[in-house]
Amino acid sequence: MPWRTFTLAHTTPSMAYAKPVRSASQLGLAFIFTGQGAHYVNMGIGLLAYPVFARTLRHIDKTLAGLGCTWSIFDQLGSKTSLARPEYQHAISCAVQIALVELLRSFNVVASAVLGHSSGEVAAAYTIGALSLESACKVSYFRGQVSGRAVDAGSDGAMLSANIAHDQVKAYVHRHLPAHLATAVSVACINSPLNSTLAGRNEAIDALKEKLDLDGVFAHKLDVGLGYHSKQMHGLAPEYRALLGTLQGADSPQKGVPMISSVTGGVIDPARLATAEYWVDHLISPVRFSQAVTNLVQLDARHGSLAMTDLVEIGPHAALKRPLRDILDHGKHQIRYTPTLFRSKPALEAMLECAGTLHCYGYPVSVTAVNQQDASQEGMHVLVDCPEYPFDHSKKYWRESRLSCDYRLRATTDEMLGIPAHDWNPLEPRWRQFLSVEKMPWLAGHLVRFLAANIA
Repeated sequence: MPWRTFTLAHTTPSMAYAKPVRSASQLGLAFIFTGQGAHYVNMGIGLLAYPVFARTLRHIDKTLAGLGCTWSIFDQLGSKTSLARPEYQHAISCAVQIALVELLRSFNVVASAVLGHSSGEVAAAYTIGALSLESACKVSYFRGQVSGRAVDAGSDGAMLSANIAHDQVKAYVHRHLPAHLATAVSVACINSPLNSTLAGRNEAIDALKEKLDLDGVFAHKLDVGLGYHSKQMHGLAPEYRALLGTLQGADSPQKGVPMISSVTGGVIDPARLATAEYWVDHLISPVRFSQAVTNLVQLDARHGSLAMTDLVEIGPHAALKRPLRDILDHGKHQIRYTPTLFRSKPALEAMLECAGTLHCYGYPVSVTAVNQQDASQEGMHVLVDCPEYPFDHSKKYWRESRLSCDYRLRATTDEMLGIPAHDWNPLEPRWRQFLSVEKMPWLAGHLVRFLAANIA
């Protein structure tokens, strides 16, 4: 159908349809994976109602245990203390993203291209099959382990997201901070033409945030505990490389689905993603997210991809919405953005809105799978063996004449006029009625020469 809409409702009064959207046939969908700092207690937990989501998290839990992990994802998802630690953040955030990918796949929603911001690249690489599930767990789990040990050793690192262009950072920092603090700050992530993430010593980051606040510039200190993608991470590289060892791709990689690297800013060979060296470089190198998104939206048939029309953020919150909008507006690209989860919204409701939105855009979303949130609902059948789509009149299942239909669906009897005639014509209306004093005693009050008279 060219026009589509959807509604989420718990009760009939709460039904409110979304604005109808004209669906399209030429569509290109990219998954954008959120990086660190968007986590929160019980993120995505409402999606455990879907068997595939719960099954994926259990599989990851078992895989992590094989790597030496002594805790369970299900136990730590509700712990604010644990999620504040990098050894939990990395593995759990990656697990939720992978489970989201598998859930969308069960809805028949797959990506034409993928891109990850910072640690979101791990789940992105898994999505295209460049990393197997075990290897993806390796990369995220050991990244968290070495980062956690650095925090315990007293690493003095912090990160700050600020609305300042990356090429203006150096001049701003040296103009407003003492020299010994200015040299301790570097650009860790180029998020958009208007936003950068800075890394450095806590003292320097706090002083910079104070100055940005005074200047009326948005600045938000990230809850990560380390200065990722900066020279502070160089000391972790040897141990991280040794722990990763050998990595492998999936048995059935997604051929023809390119991944844009936020390390290089361009399309990357999937074989390189299955090397420890890439993920070590990923840990210490700046994130070129703005460049990567710009290249993503310019993909064409040479890369086996359709032109991008939609971006779906895979992660616990719509953390990349503003940077993506800045990048797209800067390049004058008309591309739609849809998140999977929101921090302030129940996970199930957010995912249903995502699925409904994509359905309206024209993607072949399996509405049946979306609405089967319980394993007991699988294999449901319609009660009557009739077409599922009631507007298809190519085959008649009930033949009836107009006279029969009019008689069967006739209006209720009017006390005075009776019932409409069998051959009712609205242009020449006629009714049929037998008048009698027995049925209408009040007629006895209308006598003419002792006979009941009809009322005109």
